[in-house]
Amino acid sequence: MSSSQDENPDGSEGTADRRTLLEVVTGIPLSSIADDEIRYRIIVTTLFGMSMTFWAFAFTAIYLALGSPRCALITAVAGTGCLGIVIVLRARGSVLLASNLLATIVLATLLTLTVFSGGSRAPAMFWFPAVPIMATLLCGWKSGLSWLIATCVAAAGMLAVDRMGLLPPSDFIGDNAERLYAMGLLGIITCTTLLCFVFDLNERALRKQLKSTRIAAERANQAKSEFLALMSHEIRTPMNGVIGMLELLGNTDVTPHQQEYIHLARQSAESLLRVLNDILDFSKIEAGRLELESIPFDIRDVIGDTLQGIEVQATEKGLELACHIPPDVPAVVRSDPGRLRQIIVNLVGNAVKFTEQGEIVISVAMRSRTAEHTRLRFSVRDTGVGIPIDKQERIFEAFGQADSSTTRRFGGTGLGLNISRRLIEMMGGKLGLHSVEGEGTEFYFEADFPLADSYSKSSVGVLSSLQGMPVLIVDDNATNRFILEEVLSSWKMRVTCADGAPAAMQALDEAAATAEPIKLVLLDMMMPDTDGLMLAEAIHNQHRLRDTTMIMLSSSSDQELEGRMRELGVAGQLRKPVKQADLLDQILRTLGTEVRTKSHRRTPSAPSVAGAAHVLLVEDGLVNRKVAEGLLAAEGHTVTTAHDGRQAVAAVANKSFDLILMDIEMPEMDGLEATASIREAERGTTRHIPIVAMTAHAIKGDEERFLEAGMDAHVAKPVDPRTLYRVIDELIGRPRRSGGERSEHDARHSVSPVDRP
Repeated sequence: MSSSQDENPDGSEGTADRRTLLEVVTGIPLSSIADDEIRYRIIVTTLFGMSMTFWAFAFTAIYLALGSPRCALITAVAGTGCLGIVIVLRARGSVLLASNLLATIVLATLLTLTVFSGGSRAPAMFWFPAVPIMATLLCGWKSGLSWLIATCVAAAGMLAVDRMGLLPPSDFIGDNAERLYAMGLLGIITCTTLLCFVFDLNERALRKQLKSTRIAAERANQAKSEFLALMSHEIRTPMNGVIGMLELLGNTDVTPHQQEYIHLARQSAESLLRVLNDILDFSKIEAGRLELESIPFDIRDVIGDTLQGIEVQATEKGLELACHIPPDVPAVVRSDPGRLRQIIVNLVGNAVKFTEQGEIVISVAMRSRTAEHTRLRFSVRDTGVGIPIDKQERIFEAFGQADSSTTRRFGGTGLGLNISRRLIEMMGGKLGLHSVEGEGTEFYFEADFPLADSYSKSSVGVLSSLQGMPVLIVDDNATNRFILEEVLSSWKMRVTCADGAPAAMQALDEAAATAEPIKLVLLDMMMPDTDGLMLAEAIHNQHRLRDTTMIMLSSSSDQELEGRMRELGVAGQLRKPVKQADLLDQILRTLGTEVRTKSHRRTPSAPSVAGAAHVLLVEDGLVNRKVAEGLLAAEGHTVTTAHDGRQAVAAVANKSFDLILMDIEMPEMDGLEATASIREAERGTTRHIPIVAMTAHAIKGDEERFLEAGMDAHVAKPVDPRTLYRVIDELIGRPRRSGGERSEHDARHSVSPVDRP
């Protein structure tokens, strides 16, 4: 390949040569004109002007030779006019004005020549179609259309005048007329060639522009991708240290006040991480580097867990947060639970932000179902400030909010809804809204989900013990009563509802007087006049209601309240909004029925010495190294550290390890090179040490790159302890302990060991 091609991959050097030639021909410094369209119109107008000037003066001589001084005068005047237009263009005059003047001169000249050279049979009539063609090329299709009409009117008028015999005799008869036709034909051929040149020039310009645009877009996209990868790594690395250290600090012996400070600091760090993740997600979507996973998950568990994480914010504002998922909605589907959770968090968080009083209801409804797919409608309805009609489109724009003042009053990046809309579109749905200013807003979307029947959490067996059991729901919120009644009725329980303490006591007294007293009461903690504790005390103090089992539904968890509940005979407590799975387990547990198979979220526990592993931690960052050491020590693992890939390779050569946690970006030798060296040393042996990439590289394609390099799994920073523990257990074959529920974060970063020969 030549050096010129290397330096000009888009062919700019050849373009420069052509431009130089045109500058010589036209006499106009085209390289100084930045606008491509203006440059093109100047070139075309100048070429037409020069061509018309040449042929006008050429025909001046021809007309004189053929004995028609007046036709020669007409063409001489036209040639002078065309030359003047070229001079005006060289002086940077108006291109549009020059183009229209050129068309005017040509049409007027053709009309005048037609009058003196034979009327409708004059050779000049052949040139009429050139006028609208030239006007279109010079001025655009609108001007071309106007000149087409003007040319047609002029030609029709000429034909009419000729038919009426009003034209003077032709200056050309006999051989002179034939010679004029021959010269006219030559002129037409020349102008047609010029038109072809102009079309080719236009086509070349368009091709060049498209190629330049494509190359620029590819380079910009590559730059975006590289910047995204760099920012993702550089942001996640320190955030892993901050969040990890707070996690470790919270597990030490600290005072309640210190624990509160740690909790608040962790909340702030996680809020910052959410903002950063929003920005990174937006960048990923813009760069086309975001893909959705497709794994089985329980809709009720994912949405329930998500809402319980947001419930604290709603409680602080005195809002009621409810979740309605009817029994006909399939339990388990396939999609990306992490991204669905992100959508729900954005929509519900938005509702909490803009709602001062009332309730927020999250609903999931089944629209249709086939043997393999179901279409679900998700909605988030609030009783907030509402959104004016003229602002409803703007809120979906990146960094857009309904009003500029909301940025100061409510905060936020304005990316949440835009990201949610893009994610929903990737799922095949569309985000919409209904809103009435001052009354509230409902965001909704529909999407198709493949069914995943093989991943079932059916509790049909244990539900039989609840059939026909009388249960009382006490809640002042009508939405909560409706949701709980629907759930309990689907379990074949006999449900009675009360909106407060008086109605509840009346229902209990009436049932106690029958052969089937109410055995179970679900109490809302926060009710006006008589709250849940007061009602529980009233029930506890009545001797004939002493056997009634009570479960408290509360938006908070207070140890002092828990002690008081136990004194009053409250058998259990559930946080609102209540997950159906948790409600069922709590009911079964309090009634002494065998609880269905279930696993809770994993919490730090005493080290299991029998399952402890010798882990090589390869990390160059001091803070991140301390975080990982603390997390591993909490699980009873023995840790050896290496500060770079070269030390890691040396350590593996001298000691035996059960597992390696490998950072990627390190001095001396990075994680990929170290992995390649370790795998090369294992070649020809039966030995295979599991290697986990523990890195801030967490964008599309990173995990596949690490697996191809010989690693077995990938854990992204900031490290979620539950995810790290689960991956280690899977790779070293340690038995999973009860209390290790797979969270939706785990579901997003699910990693299975890569099978090795």
